[in-house]
Amino acid sequence: MSRDTTNCPTCDFGPLARNHYFTGKLLVERDFRDEQRFFVDKLRLHHARLHGWGVVCGLKVVPHATVACRTRYVCVEPGTAVDCCGHDMHLRELECIDLQSIPAVKALIDKADTAAHKLQVCIRYRECPTEDIPVLYDECGCDDVRCAPNRVLESWALDIMVDPPASTAPTFPAKCGDIWNDALDGCPSCDEENCIVLATIANWKVGDVIDATRIDNITDRRVLPSVQTVKEVIDCILSQGGTQGPPGKDGAPGADGANGLDGAKGADGAKGADGAKGADGAKGADGLKGADGAKGADGAKGADGADGPPGPGLEKDLTRIIALSWTHNTVVPDLLSVVDKNNKFVGQGIVVAFSDAVMWDSAHVNHVFHLLLRNDLFLDARVGPFDCYCMYPTKMVAVDATLDATGKLVAAAVSLAAPDAAPPGGATKAIALILDDKAIRQLRRPDHGDMFIKMRGDFVIDKQNRRAIDAEFVRAELPTGDRPSGSPFGIQGGLFESWFTLKLG
Repeated sequence: MSRDTTNCPTCDFGPLARNHYFTGKLLVERDFRDEQRFFVDKLRLHHARLHGWGVVCGLKVVPHATVACRTRYVCVEPGTAVDCCGHDMHLRELECIDLQSIPAVKALIDKADTAAHKLQVCIRYRECPTEDIPVLYDECGCDDVRCAPNRVLESWALDIMVDPPASTAPTFPAKCGDIWNDALDGCPSCDEENCIVLATIANWKVGDVIDATRIDNITDRRVLPSVQTVKEVIDCILSQGGTQGPPGKDGAPGADGANGLDGAKGADGAKGADGAKGADGAKGADGLKGADGAKGADGAKGADGADGPPGPGLEKDLTRIIALSWTHNTVVPDLLSVVDKNNKFVGQGIVVAFSDAVMWDSAHVNHVFHLLLRNDLFLDARVGPFDCYCMYPTKMVAVDATLDATGKLVAAAVSLAAPDAAPPGGATKAIALILDDKAIRQLRRPDHGDMFIKMRGDFVIDKQNRRAIDAEFVRAELPTGDRPSGSPFGIQGGLFESWFTLKLG
């Protein structure tokens, strides 16, 4: 962050030109873009120049809720921040970062590095075009299948910096009033959006468990308090009358007073004669010391006590995900074909099967169970490039899944309900997401990459006990659940996430 009067390409704020409207004016795409840009830049300028940048509230970095995952994940709680370009970022729910997804961290893991490193968790602003729709008119051609994003999602990205440069403590002038005059030297500016530090993990080594004692949310975090927070601090200071300052220096010693006159000395009295000294008595002999007693033998070790009850949060026989129509983190030859009760082809997609029936309405929400596909717009070097994945619209349908002897999901037939309609009884033991042909063609392209599948287990409720499913896909093993192998206990909720690549077509 510096003070500069020049503009820079990433954080430029102007010029702030409003549309002028009059009857009969022809409005084109440029007019609507300029209309949005005026208000966006106006708000960014307000944030950057009047408030500054930093963490406004929240965004506390915490350990993963599952102890077994703390060598690989850290999580960030909801909150708000503003970067030095004036972009505001709002994290709406808890998000976790996979350390192995960060190239710099993965490089250390791959080479089995043993040195201690400094990690900084940070957040930066990102924009993600979404909701692709057909372009009705294209002046550059006549391709009737070309699409463009209908919305631009103002979002964020979490990152981890490895061994960043040491930060310097702020310096202040001898007279604090001179800080006001610094505004004459130019406005604060930056060349590009910064990654705002949320927390520091010092002396981290590959394989370390990251618990609450390792996460420092204070030292390197830059805070941008709200006006309400600043007012509360001032009110607190005023109510306490301020704090007591250090003791002052000792004063100069006072002058010596005048000496008084000496009184007359009296005559010495006569000295008496010394008395005779008595003879010393004889010293008695020392008594004998008794012998030490022998040490008793140690007692036998008692038997081990019985095992204690399950810890808080552990519950027995939770519903879990038991089968998938794909193999995690592999190249899959084809998506699973879904048929109806008459064996008529319905479409291709992905299928997830549960150990017990789940409520359809709890899972039939695109924010709860969805696909993420790469947005091709960000593969264009003129725009990014960013590796940006967006939610892809699909049809969700309740199905009856068939598993083979090994537990692999090999077939799926649609229940009596139509796509996106509740199945009989309002519950199902398997759910399919059907992809359209356009998405499948895109997935088979060499430059597309992985397909990501996510299910938020906190919101998927089982029918029998009305509890959330145990969805954590720990070690990429089925059935899901973060309990130790063989234990009947688990924890409700968690995020299921998996990915695979479709074979090139």
